[in-house]
Amino acid sequence: MAEEGEEAVPPAAATVVGEEDAPAGEAPAPAVDYFGLPAELVSVLPSDPFAQLDVARRITSIALSHRLGLLEAEAARLRSQLAERDAEAEDLRERVEQLDAALAVATGRGAAEAALLRSQLAERDAEAEDLRERVEQLDAALAVATGRLRRAEEEKEALQRDNSALSNTVTKLNRDVAKLEVFRKTLVQSLQEDDSSDNTVPGARVAATSNFSSAPSDEDSAFPTSKSSQISETASSVSEENSQVDPDGPRPPRPGRPHVFLPSYNSTPRMTPPGSPPRRYASVSPPRRHSISVTSMNMLNDRSSGFSGQHTSPFDAPSQTGRTRVDGKEFFRNVRNRLSYEQFGAFLTNVKELNAHRQTREDTLRKADEIFGPENKDLYTIFESLITRNIR
Repeated sequence: MAEEGEEAVPPAAATVVGEEDAPAGEAPAPAVDYFGLPAELVSVLPSDPFAQLDVARRITSIALSHRLGLLEAEAARLRSQLAERDAEAEDLRERVEQLDAALAVATGRGAAEAALLRSQLAERDAEAEDLRERVEQLDAALAVATGRLRRAEEEKEALQRDNSALSNTVTKLNRDVAKLEVFRKTLVQSLQEDDSSDNTVPGARVAATSNFSSAPSDEDSAFPTSKSSQISETASSVSEENSQVDPDGPRPPRPGRPHVFLPSYNSTPRMTPPGSPPRRYASVSPPRRHSISVTSMNMLNDRSSGFSGQHTSPFDAPSQTGRTRVDGKEFFRNVRNRLSYEQFGAFLTNVKELNAHRQTREDTLRKADEIFGPENKDLYTIFESLITRNIR
């Protein structure tokens, strides 16, 4: 079988060769077709067909051998390429294994990191829940604090209102104190004028007392000084004298004027200045409405009890009415000596309210009883008798 590129010996060649080799005289051999072989090649071919076949076989073997060498070389080349491809595949397989291992490590690491992140997320969730609870607690505490603040502001406003009211009260009290101070100075001046009058005319000293009745009489119009001013002058003079003298020490008698003590409960003398006849005292004294008379008294204080026996006789006189007439100043001096400054001020205010007709006799007596207390019941009895007598 002829290979590609090889030219088979055409059968006509043998025919041509046979014709040339035929002896002369013989009939010429038929012409042979050489199948397009060149004449030079045909000329070198043997004439025997079998030899030609042998040449053809050898040529075919050479062609096959050459073709086989080429194929083996191609196969070797392909084998080397295959080996190279196998090496590359092995490298790729190793790289894939490495990548798989790295992926496994990365997967494990990612799983660990994911687990760690999940645990951290759980912790953050717990912290967020705690913070939420704390926020709720703080909101509740804020609501409570807001309520307390609102109540504190309300209390503050109430205290401010109370403070304003107290400030107004203090202002009014300061004005009242200023008025009372002016009133006291006026009373001191009146007392000094009264003392000057007592020193010049000792027998004609008039007992400055208060009229507790609300309706004025015809006798009152003859005296320019009102009854309320007389009782206030008497009380203020006593207060002034006691503020200048130590209350715990003995009080010296005023010059030109004997010290008059309140009589005991059992004695009923008419208390008039020494050297002044009882009936003359009645003639020169202001009307009976301006004197303080009592029916029952038990009024010796600690300051005058030691001298009551000595000063009783100068004032003894026949009693025509069975009542004891007491100097209003002496009564207020005893009140001032026994009571504290605050109690005496309250007593003066009580008398002032009665004189101004802003309260009744019963209210005045009730307040006086509260001011005097049980230890000064005799003073209350005298005061009650004074009010009762003057109202009559």
